[in-house]
Amino acid sequence: MPRQRRRSAALFTADFVEIRVENGSVICNSRAKETVLLACKNAGFFISAPCGGEKRCGKCKVELLEGRVTGDTPDENGKVRACCAVPLTDITIACDKELFPSGGEIPASGGNAAFNFTGTLPRAAAAVDIGTTTVSAQLVNPDTAQVIDTISQLNDQRVFGADVMSRINNAKKSGTHELFSLINRQTERILKTFIKRFNISKIEKLSVSGNTVMLHLFLNADPSGMGKLPFTPVFLEEKILKGEELCLSAETAHVLPSVSAFIGADIASALASLDILSRDGPSFYVDLGTNAEMALINNGNIICCSAAAGPAFESADNSLSGCALIDAICEMLAKGIIDETGIFNKPHKEYCAGEGIYVTAKDIRNLQLAKSAIISGIKILLKEENLNASEIKNVFIAGGFGFFLNKQNAVTAGLIPKEFLDKVFSCANMSLKGAVESLSDISFTEKCKNIIKKCKVIDLACEPSFFDEFASNMFFTAAGD
Repeated sequence: MPRQRRRSAALFTADFVEIRVENGSVICNSRAKETVLLACKNAGFFISAPCGGEKRCGKCKVELLEGRVTGDTPDENGKVRACCAVPLTDITIACDKELFPSGGEIPASGGNAAFNFTGTLPRAAAAVDIGTTTVSAQLVNPDTAQVIDTISQLNDQRVFGADVMSRINNAKKSGTHELFSLINRQTERILKTFIKRFNISKIEKLSVSGNTVMLHLFLNADPSGMGKLPFTPVFLEEKILKGEELCLSAETAHVLPSVSAFIGADIASALASLDILSRDGPSFYVDLGTNAEMALINNGNIICCSAAAGPAFESADNSLSGCALIDAICEMLAKGIIDETGIFNKPHKEYCAGEGIYVTAKDIRNLQLAKSAIISGIKILLKEENLNASEIKNVFIAGGFGFFLNKQNAVTAGLIPKEFLDKVFSCANMSLKGAVESLSDISFTEKCKNIIKKCKVIDLACEPSFFDEFASNMFFTAAGD
C-alpha cells in the first residue's frame, strides 16, 4: 500500500495539478489527461521508459506517496506505471532510481580525466559517439591527438524508448523535432562543459559517430523510412555543416558516413580504427549494445548484420547489468537452479544475485532471446563465407557491455561460439575512438568509405535460415560443457 499521506489532496479542478518528488519539491505540472511520464518529460525530468511509454515493459513505475491517479491501480508496493497514471489531484511520487534532469553525467571509466591535464590547450576539437543508450564525448588536442577529457551521459532521448525502433515510431507519430532538440541540447551542454572546464576560446571541429538512426535524429532527418521494409534511410554519406547551423559551439560538425540503415558510422569508424582490412586471417567484430551489430572480415570481404538485443543488455528488473546477468545465469546453471532451457528447477522461482537484486524468469527469457539472435547472426555470417568458427583468428567485442563481458561466461551462456574463447579481445568504445582519430587523421574518412565499399549487409529477418538458427540456439550451454 502507498505510504501514509502527509496531507489531503484536493480533487482536480484546475487546468493542471502539481507533481512533487519525495522531498516535497514541485518538479512539474500535469495538464488534464497528461500522464506522469509525459508531464515529467515535458519539464525536462526523465523517468526511464525502455518501451517508450507504450505500456509494455513496466519499468517506469513510481511509488505514489500522496494523491490520486487514474489509468493505473497501485500494486502491492503502492507503485503505478508512469506511462499510464494520469493525476487527478496534486501528487507526490518516489522513484526506485533518481528522477533525473537531462544531462546527468556518468563517471568516466578510466581514460583521461579533466583534472589530470595541466597547461594550455592551444587548439581544441571534440568527438562524440551518439549511442541509443549512451552519449560519450571526448575533448581532443587535434595537433597531438591527445584526449584531454571524457564525458559520458545517458542519452536524453531514452524517455522515447530504449531501442531505435521506439525512437523511429515516436518520430513517425510526432515528428523529429523533439527528439532532435533533446540530442542537440545535450551535445551543446557537453561542448559548453568542455569550454568552461578548460577556458577554451573555441572548438574548431566536432566529429560525430553513431548508429544511423541516432545520426538522423542528430541532424533532424526523418528516420521513419528505417522503420519498415525496405528500411530506407534519408542519408548514409558523410555530412559537414557549420556548427551554427545546428546551434552548436563548434566551428564545423562532421558526421561520419554509415553503411546501411542498421549498420551505422559507429561500425564503419570502429573497423577503420582497427585497420581491420590489414589483419591476418578472418576476423570477427561484434558490438554488443541495445542493438548488436557484427561484421565478418575475410579476404577483403566484409559481411555485416545487426540483431536486436532488446532489454537483456539494458538491465534486469532490478538494475542488474547485462554482463552481470550473464554471470548470474552461468552461476545458476552451475548450481542446478535452472536447466539448459532456462526454466527454474523446483523449488526455485527466482534467484537472488545480490542485496535486493533478483533474477526472474522474464530476465532469463530476455537474455535467451538476445543471445540467440546474436549467436544466430554469427553463425549465418560464418556460413556466408563458408568458414568454421575455429578458422577465425581475431574476435573483437566492443561496446559498453562487451568491455565488461566475462568471456568464459559468454561461451557458457551460448552468446559466442566456444571456438572464439581464446581469440577474444575486449574493446572499449571503438566508435568514439574512430571519431577521435578523424580529428587528426585527414585520411580517416576515406578509410571509412573504403570499409563501406567492401561491406555486404545481410538482413537477418529476410534470411531463410535465421529462424531455424534462432530456435536451435535458445538453450543455454550446460556449465562445464
